[in-house]
Amino acid sequence: MRALRSGLRNPVLRPDGAVGSPQPRITWATSTDDTFIAPYSGEYLVGAWGGGGNGSNNQSGSAAASGGSGGLAVRRVFLLAGQTITAKPGGSLSVTFPDASTMTATSGTSASGATPGAGGTASGGEINLPGVAGSAPGAEGKVGTGDVPVPGGKAADGYAGGASAPTSWPFVGGRGGKGEVLSERVEVTAAGAIPGGGGAACKGSLSNIGGRPQIRIFGF
Repeated sequence: MRALRSGLRNPVLRPDGAVGSPQPRITWATSTDDTFIAPYSGEYLVGAWGGGGNGSNNQSGSAAASGGSGGLAVRRVFLLAGQTITAKPGGSLSVTFPDASTMTATSGTSASGATPGAGGTASGGEINLPGVAGSAPGAEGKVGTGDVPVPGGKAADGYAGGASAPTSWPFVGGRGGKGEVLSERVEVTAAGAIPGGGGAACKGSLSNIGGRPQIRIFGF
């Protein structure tokens, strides 16, 4: 099995052995405990992100930092029809392949007051990209790692933007949430995007949550 190279934008091998970018025959994704059953024998590209950490929920933006983003692991495998890949999200997203090998992407941690959350990690993939840390109070969210970096979440009114999740084409991470000061209602813009974006600092309740973990599979 050829190793993927970071920065390779078309990492899938065609049947003739050339590197190309065919349209996937199937796309499958989940953020819950689930099992993927290969519908046909062929090559599959598997990406897994850890979840994003929550941002601080504080009345004062000067005391509210943002959450870190989850890590991303990517592996290419050949599956026979009927073989399975299992996904178990939690504090980290664990992926188990038919040969019992595993791939893991951990979640970013949540901010604590004015202390930003840390980025998640990744292991077991041919590409393993770390998440990035959240930002200090009042700062813009940090750009995600990888070959197509996703901009961080915007800061607003002193509330830090969330960190964005890693990208390894064609797996694009979620953007960090946008800092919010608007009243006490839920502001969905402050939540980190799925998959793996860090939650922004905010004043409103529940709007500081990080993006959920996710496994995504492309079949070719």
